[in-house]
Amino acid sequence: MLRVKVLICGICILFWPNIFAQQKIIDSLKKSIQTHVQKDTTRIKSLIEIGKYIVNTEKDKVIEYAHEALEIAEQLDNIALKIQAYINLAKIYNLQNKNINAINYYQKVASLCEQANDTTNLAGVYFGLATIYRSQEWYKKAEQYNQKALSIISEHPKYKTLKAKIYNNIGILYNQQKDYVKSIEYFTKSLKIKEEIKDTLGMSTTLCNLSIGYYYKSDLKNEKKSYEYLEKAKKIAKKTNNYYMIGYTMVHLAKIELENKNYNKALEHVKEALNSPLYCQYQDVYSYALVVITQIYHAIKQYQECLEYGFMALKNIQNKADSIENQIQIYSLLSDVYQKQEKYKEALNYKQKENILRDSLFVKYKKEQKALSENDYELLRIEQKNEKLKSLNQLQNERLRKQGITIALVIVAFTLVSVLTILLIYVNSSRNHYFKELKKRNQVISEINAELQKNNQIKDKLFSIISHDLRSPLATTKGLLLLLKDEPNLPEEFKIYLNQANKSIDATFMLLDNLLKWSAAQMQSIKIKPFAFSVQALIQEIQEIYTPVAQEKKIELLTNIPQDYKVFADRDMLHLVFRNLINNAIKFTPEHGKIQISVQKQDKEVLVSVKDTGVGIPKEHLEKIFEGFSTRGTASEKGTGLGLQLCKEFIALNNGKLNVESEPNQGSTFSFTVPLAEI
Repeated sequence: MLRVKVLICGICILFWPNIFAQQKIIDSLKKSIQTHVQKDTTRIKSLIEIGKYIVNTEKDKVIEYAHEALEIAEQLDNIALKIQAYINLAKIYNLQNKNINAINYYQKVASLCEQANDTTNLAGVYFGLATIYRSQEWYKKAEQYNQKALSIISEHPKYKTLKAKIYNNIGILYNQQKDYVKSIEYFTKSLKIKEEIKDTLGMSTTLCNLSIGYYYKSDLKNEKKSYEYLEKAKKIAKKTNNYYMIGYTMVHLAKIELENKNYNKALEHVKEALNSPLYCQYQDVYSYALVVITQIYHAIKQYQECLEYGFMALKNIQNKADSIENQIQIYSLLSDVYQKQEKYKEALNYKQKENILRDSLFVKYKKEQKALSENDYELLRIEQKNEKLKSLNQLQNERLRKQGITIALVIVAFTLVSVLTILLIYVNSSRNHYFKELKKRNQVISEINAELQKNNQIKDKLFSIISHDLRSPLATTKGLLLLLKDEPNLPEEFKIYLNQANKSIDATFMLLDNLLKWSAAQMQSIKIKPFAFSVQALIQEIQEIYTPVAQEKKIELLTNIPQDYKVFADRDMLHLVFRNLINNAIKFTPEHGKIQISVQKQDKEVLVSVKDTGVGIPKEHLEKIFEGFSTRGTASEKGTGLGLQLCKEFIALNNGKLNVESEPNQGSTFSFTVPLAEI
């Protein structure tokens, strides 16, 4: 403990001059804003400049300064200053994860850039939009806007800074898609430019990104090289005061170590960030560190520490709009800890809070998706308008050229002038006809767009009802039934009714889960998150869930797993596949039947089979079962037909195949393959 305190004191002494220098700049700018009250260019520049230093520490104040700068620019009616103020506001909202606000200001500044023919700032707007699309995981759109930005800028030195940022953005884009070869390629390009122009702040950021890229599991994994880049970034941070990025990277490395189950290293990284006043002076870094250390203590089953840091994290991030996902993670962990401690009332309380936040996050996600779509349409309209203006300019230039020729030829012959006049009238008539046709098409597009917006509103309302008005009451009822079930003086007859009610709720939960997963798959908004895990552990988990259900029908649930294999797939998706296959097997197997789950290795894949002694499937129905076909079970159990359809789609997403073999009255065997994890 003494060594840690000495280390912290040493760091503070080492970096104090830099902290003092940054604070001196902030104080100077604040004094300038207080003393220079005249609403002119000088005040605008001061308001924008101070935002660079307080954007991560004084979030409300920086927005206030940015809006004042925009207000003054509009009063001065200076288009260059308005462009600068709009871009500043969009960047700030982007950094604060307020994507809809950022989109609105990027839309406005795109039109201003077109009016002023400001290609440099237009490239910056495309870069900003690419960043938003990347954060929302619209990777194709993000790549398009990055390439649009690159197509505008040239090799001129004044564009090098922006080009370096775009390369860095593309690197992050490929990092998120786990294409580490390309991500490191673009990070290296960005670093090279930043070294040329001596952008020390940018070098620190890109070095941190390179460190993370090299650290991830891949053929490029090189832990030593990763830490070399991180050390370089730290050295540069002494000159740039970029402790926010260093602190964030330390916590992110802890997150990576947690994913790789290197718990000691993970704790070491996150505690270094938490114990440093340099890193934790930034609220985002401190909040992220609290969330990660809570996850680590949960993973190593130190539940008391998990609860302690979990409550600290909630206190720090609660009621913050940009921290909803972190709050959901903490609520989930706290609910799980209390459930393991058999404190079901507290577990239910935090599970309800988690569900409420998930519903609100879903609504927010739909709004942002809608805003992104509208933004995409608006920018497309602006680009089309720009192309049309270019065409009209070319037409106007051609017209002026012809008029010049006409004036020259008037002296030679009046006849030629008459011919040229008739030609100009014809061109003007054709142009009017073109404008009329264009107006008709725009009217058709507006009608189609209105219909699409109406359909989107109906769809959003439907999913809001399904996810919120059905799931939350069911979760509450399920929790109450669990509490009642543990009452010692409950009559046996009432316990039977509770058991039946519990089974009905479980069936409804499974139906709701299948329905939501199916709808997400249809909208192509579901994301696959593969990692290496034990297939035996997953089967045991499912077996524990369904053994009581099978025993009620006097069905024997068996497993044949000769060896524990690790597969590389999305565990949540495989969990749903197993649940549907075993649920169907129990559903269509009569009393005293058997269900056997088998696992075997086939080259670089694992073959998993679920075999039952049930009623089987007629040949004429085999091709329909993956297309929403459903029948009642041996005990008249109901189904929706979505389960097997989801199973097939999820197995395909995980690079596997789903097959079925069945004979009437002989039972059925559903089998699927998934890739083995690389050791």
